[in-house]
Parts: sequence; C-alpha cells; structure tokens
Amino acid sequence: MFTRLLQDKCPRTKHLIYDREKLKYENLRRIDYDSCKVRTSILQISSWEVGADPQLEKVRMGLEGEALGLEREKRAEEVACWRDTTRLKEGLREVVERLWQDRRREELLSGSG
Repeated sequence: MFTRLLQDKCPRTKHLIYDREKLKYENLRRIDYDSCKVRTSILQISSWEVGADPQLEKVRMGLEGEALGLEREKRAEEVACWRDTTRLKEGLREVVERLWQDRRREELLSGSG
C-alpha cells in the first residue's frame, strides 16, 4: 500500500517539474516580449540628440530603468525555477531511494536477494 503511494508520487512529481519548467519558459517569453517593446522605444528616441530635451531624457532614463528591471525579473525567474525544481527533484530522489530500499527489503525477505 505505502509502496503504491510512493510509485504514484514519481509521475506526479515529474509532471510538477515539467509544469514548472513550462511556466518558466512562458514567463521568460513574456519578459522578453516586454523587453523588446522597451528596447524598441529606446531605439526610437535614440535618434534624438542626447540632452536636447530634458523631458525626453527623463523618458529615456525611465525606459532604461525599465529594461534593467526586466533583466532583473528574468534572472529572478530563472533562480526561482531552479529553486522550485531542485526541491522537487530532491523529493523525487528520496522517493526513488525509498522505493529501492523497499524493493531490496522485499527481495531479502522473500529469499531471492
């Protein structure tokens, strides 16, 4: 009974790892899209002479700050995914190890080990 629960946990955990990786790539895709929009805006105003318009400089600085923020967000998503999947993989390793121990114990008790 307990072994069956452990066996069921393996595919569920693998599915959770897959889902987290999939979520990471979706989040990174959205961040990249936002980053492209910001960089396009920066390129559009870069044709203007630097310092010509103080208001434009404020916009440029804001956009550059937003671009940096998106890069930070991207790194944070990578780290969060790594942390989440590492925990899941550690749990999976423990389950597999427990299953291996149970199987070995059964073999020893049945005399085939």
